[in-house]
Amino acid sequence: MKTGNLVLFLILFPSVIRAGAPQSVNTITFGKGLELDSIQTLISDDGSPDLCNCSPEIRGVMAKRNGSDKYVLQAISSNPINSLYKAYKSSKNIDYSGLIATSRDKIIFSSKDVNPVWIVISSNNVHNQKYSFAMMNGKLLITGNRFSERVKQFDIADSSMSDAFNVDAATGGIVPRGKYHINANGYYILANVSISTEPQSLISLTTYYNQRILYSPLNNFSSMTAVRYIDFANDGDEITGLGAIYGGNFKTIVNVFKPSSIGELYFTVLDLPSRGGDWVFTEVVRGFGCIAPGTLANTGQFYVFLAKDGVRIWDGGRQSRLTPTDSSRIISGKIKPLIDKIIGSGLYKNAVGIYYPKKEMYILSVEHPTRFPKGKNNYVIVYDFRTGEWWPYCNWLAASLVSADGIGDNGQLYYGGSDDGYVFQQERGTSFDGSNLASSIVTHYNHLKSPRVNKDFRDLTLEI
Repeated sequence: MKTGNLVLFLILFPSVIRAGAPQSVNTITFGKGLELDSIQTLISDDGSPDLCNCSPEIRGVMAKRNGSDKYVLQAISSNPINSLYKAYKSSKNIDYSGLIATSRDKIIFSSKDVNPVWIVISSNNVHNQKYSFAMMNGKLLITGNRFSERVKQFDIADSSMSDAFNVDAATGGIVPRGKYHINANGYYILANVSISTEPQSLISLTTYYNQRILYSPLNNFSSMTAVRYIDFANDGDEITGLGAIYGGNFKTIVNVFKPSSIGELYFTVLDLPSRGGDWVFTEVVRGFGCIAPGTLANTGQFYVFLAKDGVRIWDGGRQSRLTPTDSSRIISGKIKPLIDKIIGSGLYKNAVGIYYPKKEMYILSVEHPTRFPKGKNNYVIVYDFRTGEWWPYCNWLAASLVSADGIGDNGQLYYGGSDDGYVFQQERGTSFDGSNLASSIVTHYNHLKSPRVNKDFRDLTLEI
């Protein structure tokens, strides 16, 4: 990896003093990344008001980021790749894996990393909706956010697709659809839902509950009934995501996110109380939550998400804090002006973010208010948890992101284009799909702690 270290030597020429001897300026590593929260004269020596395709190194210096290329050379469509997911399954001592992508009306699948090809597994769906994915009982469960199709189950071993739920009027079975779902220790949980007892979910026979959670019997996702539900405060806010980090003492904890609050579902047995269920649901945070569903990421130790006041991390409120809000903090302080504009203009709604374990980064893709193309995600910025700094990546137009961290993978990073139907694999080579990968940095106004004194630079050395 190449680093950029800037060494400056100067001679001071005060108007009333003789020229002094040359002074060596400390090495400027630019390891502080992007700083937008200060005026030019207050940006740290190693910071920058604007940079592109630069990446941090753990030793505190800047480097040029790695390249990328197309995962499959053929575009899926001319529409964006709105969803990506890497699925894994082990059966009869055989490991299976595959990349799932969605574009326009199609859900597609590729099981090969060498000479991969796309296979259409579902089509004629509502155009350009976003999907949520969950693995359970060896099946990949797929649900869209438009309530337009039934929840699907997909077997990556034989590439078969079918409906996840069966309607049985005799047992009170329903046809639920939902925006978000999770497998919580063998219980299937579906949130922000529509409910119908009619297989085609006719509008006249469908009821929407954007604050409701439905849950299945243990290890039986295909059986859902109208009485197995929990409502999260009918306060006008809808559920925006689900997550699970903590457990213990045979208990399971599921966090339920809204824009201004976070709930906690705590249980050993998730069932009706009359059938031995011991679940307890409480609101554990009031005042902040997740406003952009696509930005919610789970690191395994804490959540990262876009809130009304910036990019937040929250540890689930289980770390013996005095109050649940003590376990959260804003990490976007250095880019606050940009985040405030994105939130204030409403451009945050299609933002997506993931945690990238291989490099301990949070990758956030948004629509920048002054960048092009308009109307889609056009700017990617990453937060390095090792250094606490933000770094913009150019050339990425990402509508979706996924990190492949399962069996047979080594942390490959993929993104789905927001302006075309291509999936790109990152961290490959030094070019952008064969084109030169340019990087740049803008130095801030550095008066070297003496703004009233004119200075000449005798030598400037750029180490690359």
